[in-house]
Amino acid sequence: MKKYVVLAIIFISVIMVRTKSYAMIIPYEKQETILKTDKVSDDKVGNMSIARIMKILEIVKSIDDVDNGTMWGIPLATRVMVVDPDTRKVIATEADNKGKFKKIGDLYEGQLTDDVGIANTTIKYGGKQWAMILYSESDDLSDTVVTYVHEMFHNLQKELGQDSSHSGGYDNSHMDKMDARIYLKLEWEALHKALDSSGKEKEKAIADALAFRITRRNKYHSAIDENKFEIQEGMAEYTSERLVYSTDDSMRQILQSDWERYLDEKRTQTFIRSFGYHSGVLYGLLLDECSKDWRKSIKYDSDLGEMLRYEYNINLSDLSVEKSKNGYHFDEIYQYEYKRNQEREKITSQYSDKFIRGPILRLNLNHSQVSFNPNNIWELKDHGNVYETAEIIDDFGKIVVTKGGMLISSDWNEAFVPSKNIQISGKNIIGDGWSLKLKEGYMIKKQKHGCYIIIKVSDNLK
Repeated sequence: MKKYVVLAIIFISVIMVRTKSYAMIIPYEKQETILKTDKVSDDKVGNMSIARIMKILEIVKSIDDVDNGTMWGIPLATRVMVVDPDTRKVIATEADNKGKFKKIGDLYEGQLTDDVGIANTTIKYGGKQWAMILYSESDDLSDTVVTYVHEMFHNLQKELGQDSSHSGGYDNSHMDKMDARIYLKLEWEALHKALDSSGKEKEKAIADALAFRITRRNKYHSAIDENKFEIQEGMAEYTSERLVYSTDDSMRQILQSDWERYLDEKRTQTFIRSFGYHSGVLYGLLLDECSKDWRKSIKYDSDLGEMLRYEYNINLSDLSVEKSKNGYHFDEIYQYEYKRNQEREKITSQYSDKFIRGPILRLNLNHSQVSFNPNNIWELKDHGNVYETAEIIDDFGKIVVTKGGMLISSDWNEAFVPSKNIQISGKNIIGDGWSLKLKEGYMIKKQKHGCYIIIKVSDNLK
């Protein structure tokens, strides 16, 4: 059975950027100075300040202590390794089981080898499961703490029954299609309205959101995959934001900031690997308003929309997209998405020329660690998705794509890069916007029409 580790948020400055800091457990007026005062030392591991990391971990611990298991019934502060992207140095909260980390004060330091993918993610390393976090010097303390809590929660989802990796993951490529995006935006408009209203108006907005949601899911038969993503990433985002932005006013402000980010295509080019973050927070907050126990029943494939429908006793037969859509800026959304679709069809044609009709290098994926920016993904019809930037570590070695894109099949069995201008120098291979370093025991083999494939040396002898 193939095993995949998808490190989906390697460019955290893109996917998780927020424009302001808001109130959390620590008073707002102290946030800007807390990391600059009471330093333990100026010691560093790689480019990472030990004092800064210790302060952030103290804040996370204080948030967890205040929660005291209220949200999920278990402590949320789990073991963490913070990684310097430039040097691959590590600061960890505890020792590993294989003696790779050495103690430095109350923390531990180590060095990751090149065969370990780095990103904001969870990872098994040294015989333990870790929340991995890329080191950042961001002045936005709230955003930094959200990232820590988000990844820590991922580390607990298996225990909570929310981890979908055992079920084959999910594919939400349809979320780049015009009408799916329209229904999603209408759903979000209605959910935001529901959060800002009460009584019959709130119930009507929730019913409208569910109408848009169900119509999209019925068209693409996508309920299962959407559910998995909303639980995997949505519950992590909901938990981290709910704990960090601890007042209703600050939560409303960050929701608005998030919404603006998702609607700004310069920052969020696609919803394929991003919609679940925002949807999870919206449904989570609405469920908080009507039930204290909803989190107890959450599993990896739970339907947050169906849970909300149940709480408000909404009759699905009464739902009507046609009657409701004009109350949520439908014409404006449609015109924007129509224009976007025309522009993206041109780029889709260019990608088809590059990856489907042009010469390519094919990579077979077996035990992959895949890192990519979830905001820059292009759905390429039935062939998979193009990731404009990506990194894959697998049995064959390591490939890094910095521009021009990489096509990964929907089943994650194969990856492709253009081979038109390929240059081969032993184990080092480069092409337009990508570079590949092969491990011993692997070789590149030329095929017809300028195409190549990576194979085991032993297979070439057969």
